[in-house]
Amino acid sequence: MIVMKFGGGCLRDGSSVLRAARIASGRMAPSVCVVSALHGVTDAILAGRAAAAEDISAVPEIIGNLRQHHAAVIDGAISSARLRTSAHRSVEKRLARLESLLRQAGRDGCDPHDAAEVSSYGERLAAAVFAHTICGLGRRSEIWEADAVGLITDGKPENASADPGLFAVRVAPHAARAAGRRAIPVLTGFFGASPSGRVSTFGRNGSDYSAAVAARALEASRLEFWKDAAGFMTADPKVVPEAGTVRRLTFREASELASLGARILHSRTFEPLEEAEIAIRIRNLDDPRNPGTAVTRKRTGRRSDFKCVTSNPRIAALRIPVPSAGQGASLLARTLSCLAAAGATVTSMITTRSGHLLLMAAADAEQGWNAVKNLNGGAPPHAEIRRDIALVAAVGEGVLEQPGAAGRVLAALAREKIGIETAMLGASDVSACVVVARDEEARAVRTLHREFIKS
Repeated sequence: MIVMKFGGGCLRDGSSVLRAARIASGRMAPSVCVVSALHGVTDAILAGRAAAAEDISAVPEIIGNLRQHHAAVIDGAISSARLRTSAHRSVEKRLARLESLLRQAGRDGCDPHDAAEVSSYGERLAAAVFAHTICGLGRRSEIWEADAVGLITDGKPENASADPGLFAVRVAPHAARAAGRRAIPVLTGFFGASPSGRVSTFGRNGSDYSAAVAARALEASRLEFWKDAAGFMTADPKVVPEAGTVRRLTFREASELASLGARILHSRTFEPLEEAEIAIRIRNLDDPRNPGTAVTRKRTGRRSDFKCVTSNPRIAALRIPVPSAGQGASLLARTLSCLAAAGATVTSMITTRSGHLLLMAAADAEQGWNAVKNLNGGAPPHAEIRRDIALVAAVGEGVLEQPGAAGRVLAALAREKIGIETAMLGASDVSACVVVARDEEARAVRTLHREFIKS
């Protein structure tokens, strides 16, 4: 079994959808495709939801624009008039439901699960288009909407977690039927269903996570992520023009890169795959002969090097001084409890006798700061939140086992007079991380790339 995931960057227009469908239909082994929304559609739906909440009369135009976009893709991807008609009908059926949800949101507002259902329609529409395109190439296909085929979550409306074991049981009859028909199922990414049947999503760009859950549940031998990039790069080519493709990463390196901000894969992609022996490869739709990046379980070769430099400007830091000796542990426990209650997730932290530094996503900064201010007795004196920072990391499994490697990271930045707000060296044996001022982010990435990779 092969699971292939096609991202929105691969589903831009009729010609790119057709290229993706040719790749999917060309596999002789049983396969399942997981799709994101067509490029730009999720943004359009979210903007439409906000517009409908302000003015319900905006709904017809929102639906009309989505209809026009999907119709253009269908007409560009499918040559059969019969299948084009069927695809238009399938899209229209889903647009009718979406229109009803948007009108309801305009009248009564959206609870979180209703909002999640609205945002799921990008993937539902894409699955309808993609399945019909596969049929247009002479293969059978089926639309698997995640909530209908048993992809059960923990029930959170956003940033939910799936249960691959339960999904394996629920999806088994659907998989058996598809195998009997020699059909290629097209599974909607990004969302699943709560135990009570309400839609819950895996967070923005969560279709990568959906594909990993599907691969685990279906006991796939291979998982392919088809992107509009050649795979993991040694650095962001917009920052480092000479950056190249990394041909091979270990599972731990790829997982670390995803969690640290490399946008090639969703940060939670590797969670369902921890104990699974599944070959993983990231491929480029525009260059299918390019082998891309392979993700393997074991380190290869005798030498350890940093393989990638990545950065993440979408972070904030809470700096909380400890008022007096002996209060540190208690203050940290109360702070973490308040942050968790506020829904602000701490991604890493450094603690000393005199203070705590907590890193979190920038999107959580405001609610995190409000939580700290609402601690018993208010925020400690001189507590502050920093939003003008970026995390920069060099990643390579085994490198920090080499004496002096961490020191070289700090020395390289010091030579360029790049100030370091804080460093996290040793928390992970896969990466060396520093926090710098945001306006130094690009220079820090270029410095570390030149020091460890270009040379």
